[in-house]
Amino acid sequence: MMKPSVINTVLDIPRAAMDLSGWFFNYYLLYKKKFGDLPHGNNQPLLLIPCFLGRTSQLWPLQKTLTSLGYDVHLWNGRFNTGFTELEFKALADQITAIEKDKGRVTIVGHSWGGVVGLDVAYQFPDKVAALVMMCSPVLGRRHPEAVISLVHSLLNLLVDPNHRLLSSEYTERLLVAPPDGVKVIGLHTPRDGIINPSACIHPSDMAINVKVRNGIGGGHTGIVFNTEAMRLCAKMLESIRPNRVADEPQRSRHI
Repeated sequence: MMKPSVINTVLDIPRAAMDLSGWFFNYYLLYKKKFGDLPHGNNQPLLLIPCFLGRTSQLWPLQKTLTSLGYDVHLWNGRFNTGFTELEFKALADQITAIEKDKGRVTIVGHSWGGVVGLDVAYQFPDKVAALVMMCSPVLGRRHPEAVISLVHSLLNLLVDPNHRLLSSEYTERLLVAPPDGVKVIGLHTPRDGIINPSACIHPSDMAINVKVRNGIGGGHTGIVFNTEAMRLCAKMLESIRPNRVADEPQRSRHI
């Protein structure tokens, strides 16, 4: 498996800027057309986890959009994702337990490394996690390390404990089997990913759902959490989960 193309790597940040500007335009000026047809979330609890070296503030457009659609959106309690230490894993598990106790089983939405962390949590706590939506997450990153650009490898080696279980090929292979009963695993990937070969973001289990994000402009790795089409796909996938669905009257999306 090869690294992403050089042109996609060079254009990844500019494409993220296009995705973000496009989201502002679509959300504030074309909301009814771009998001108004999507199903209401009925207060389904979601937990968003950012990418490696990402902050929760980067997930604000996604959080705002999903909240407007009627989801009960929570952000990971940490501020800066430097790989997730054991202490941070415990804090994340405690946060999920608290949400599950109050709202019901949680759906995790994770960007890149945040999705891999979410996969680990979902397999460990299937009684608390209903589903996982991964956005450009390198689930095959240990099996195919050459699929990730060298800069990311260097930063992982510099900042993350080399004994971290998610850097162990033996451990991560356990996360590539069929998901636990009752847990749905969904992966979104984009052919314009400039950080990870998109093939490395496809979960190999027949029980997982892998969806390609098709875009007119933008649509890279960094900007997938700003990308309007990716948000629409995410909302449609979430509609198929609904672990805590109740027989409510249909509700309209809320544009905040």
